[in-house]
Amino acid sequence: MKNNLNNMAGLDIYLSNITEDEHAQKKVKMQSVSYKTMPLMSWDIFMENYHNTLLASKKKAEQLQVASLAKKYNWQNDLDLVFSEHEYEALIITDIHQNIIWVNEGFTNMTGYSQKFALHKTPRFLQGTETSVETKNRIRQKIKQ
Repeated sequence: MKNNLNNMAGLDIYLSNITEDEHAQKKVKMQSVSYKTMPLMSWDIFMENYHNTLLASKKKAEQLQVASLAKKYNWQNDLDLVFSEHEYEALIITDIHQNIIWVNEGFTNMTGYSQKFALHKTPRFLQGTETSVETKNRIRQKIKQ
């Protein structure tokens, strides 16, 4: 069967060069070949694994970018501990004046704002009239720490 599948690419050329009797014989022979199909669940499992691998790769790249910024700005945080203890989707990194210096792709996916738009702004543009005072205070306290 493997041989038949490998030869199917040139089958059109081959069939156009044989007689009608030979064609009829080959057609009967080809109809008797059964092909095993892959169940859809197997494809789903592959795709889920691929998706998870892709996400892990993106997270690793983001961690390397953050580590590069940490080195550049001489941060003293234990980034390995931070990334191992906390799950995240969106990352925003600001300078000491709260100007955004870097955001990840998750930020864009979550907010709809591009990295280019967000850079050099403060995160205040993400706050609306319905942002709770409690949330603002919690964020303010985290920044102070």
